Amino acid sequence: MIFLALLLIKFKIKKVCAVLLLFALTLSTFVFPTQMVQARTITSNEMGTHGGYDYEFWRDSGTGTMVLKDGGAFSCQWSNINNILFRKGRKFDQTKTHQQLGNIVVEYAADYRPNGNSYLCIYGWTVDPLVEYYIVESWGNWRPPGAQSKGMITVDGGTYDIYETTRVNQPSIIGTATFTITIAIKYANTDRFR
Repeated sequence: MIFLALLLIKFKIKKVCAVLLLFALTLSTFVFPTQMVQARTITSNEMGTHGGYDYEFWRDSGTGTMVLKDGGAFSCQWSNINNILFRKGRKFDQTKTHQQLGNIVVEYAADYRPNGNSYLCIYGWTVDPLVEYYIVESWGNWRPPGAQSKGMITVDGGTYDIYETTRVNQPSIIGTATFTITIAIKYANTDRFR
């Protein structure tokens, strides 16, 4: 099972490709430019770089707005959607091993006030093996679904249910492929982000 950043679990894989998201994201292992950047509003599907951080906005229906702010910060709103994704963080390419990247630490703050189905998580991918992963810290009125239970783990005072499932011939970071999805869901949805 693959967990990166917040859970601080070391794992052995040959290559890592991770997109870390979170509100007010800071990676303490790396030093990024501290130039202030203008806020930017996005309302349609788009990926890019803003203030030294990678971002993505994606929706399949309805309306959404993502405001990119300085550093790793952003705000978002949505209505009448089926699925929508907002993320801003660091995206590592597939040229470095986890040993070359070193430890990655995520520090964040969030004013997370969900109204309906949503979740706040760290999200990413690894390659070799190809794994999509989610570390879910909090959710709205819908607990993200699990798949095959792999048990529980306690890290830094938080207990997580671990689930795993397989996607066959689905879109991935390397194109259409068969891959594993690993989901770590915080056992108790606390009000620490509200």
